[in-house]
Amino acid sequence: MRSRHSFATDFIIRKCKGDKMKAMIFARITVDDSSKEISIKEKIDYADWHNKREIVKGKNQVAQGINKAIDDIRFRIKVKYRMLENAC
Repeated sequence: MRSRHSFATDFIIRKCKGDKMKAMIFARITVDDSSKEISIKEKIDYADWHNKREIVKGKNQVAQGINKAIDDIRFRIKVKYRMLENAC
């Protein structure tokens, strides 16, 4: 019998210590009420983050590149989770 786990991936930002107008993007992975955060190593203007959609606002190349990276990371996390789930 296969057990079911809760699984979620969210993208959040944290203000930089030195420059409060900038923020770093983190991926928060939650499995069964236990969560871990990893940095995706991208820095943005704090005001450019869309909390509800978890993307960078704007249509410029930088924003589109970061949003593509977020989509790619979200996809790769889901693939790894499915691989682990199928291995059990």
